Amino acid sequence: MEVFAQSDEYTSLKFPIIIEKIDSITKQILNSRGIFSDYSVNLINRASGKIIQQSKTNFSPSLFVISSGYLQTDFANKKSLQLVLVNPFGIIIKRLGLMLLTSLVFSIICLLAFGYLKRILAKQKQLVAFKNDFLGTIVHELKRPVASLSFNLDCLSLPAFIDDKSKHELLVSRSMNATAELNDTINMIVALAKVEEGLLTLNKEPINLNQLFEELRGKFVSYPVKKVDIQTVYETKDVSVTGDANLLSQCFANLIDNAIKYSGNEVLIIITIRKT
Repeated sequence: MEVFAQSDEYTSLKFPIIIEKIDSITKQILNSRGIFSDYSVNLINRASGKIIQQSKTNFSPSLFVISSGYLQTDFANKKSLQLVLVNPFGIIIKRLGLMLLTSLVFSIICLLAFGYLKRILAKQKQLVAFKNDFLGTIVHELKRPVASLSFNLDCLSLPAFIDDKSKHELLVSRSMNATAELNDTINMIVALAKVEEGLLTLNKEPINLNQLFEELRGKFVSYPVKKVDIQTVYETKDVSVTGDANLLSQCFANLIDNAIKYSGNEVLIIITIRKT
């Protein structure tokens, strides 16, 4: 150990460190590697961390520095060399520019793809909700005429209605109306499918609303489950509009049916028609 210390002390005296020469060599090495940022070669007391000498007198370290590890040069005096690069990130970014640009483009593509996927999923969710609502509407529309038809047919099988001709004819008439309503509902479903495909054409014609509501009134007053009273008030003798009779009839039938469905056991509906 003593021989090593004497050898180190001899080397330090025989070949003293000239930091200016080390700075010049360091500059050549850095420039050969394409590094042109500011730097300083420091001679540091490793024990205390104090800078003994700097190759750049006007060198002022900033936050953006990269320091090398200590290179022990004098074991006896605990002196070490350290290289400090100032703001070398521009060189790093320049060298990694292609990689960073590729990563940025890839990130943008991923974000766009994620946004597109999110919109597709939202649209799919909307379509599923629409399908469920559509199926619920179909069941709701088919349930009313089927229930009415079933009720009328059950009544027709009873002896009391078979013997009474007037009641028998009334039930037959109501059954025919329920069958016609069922047919109208099926036509409505077909029309909705055509709407989705852009193939629906309206059969426009003059429609007497007074007559249309009288026909609807006749269908619903014989509601099989609840006691329904539908009153019509016509402030004008005849109110005519131009439109598709089947679709308008189905539209108003839905409103009346909902009014019956979400009311109590006894239902009073007043339909008022006025021209404004």
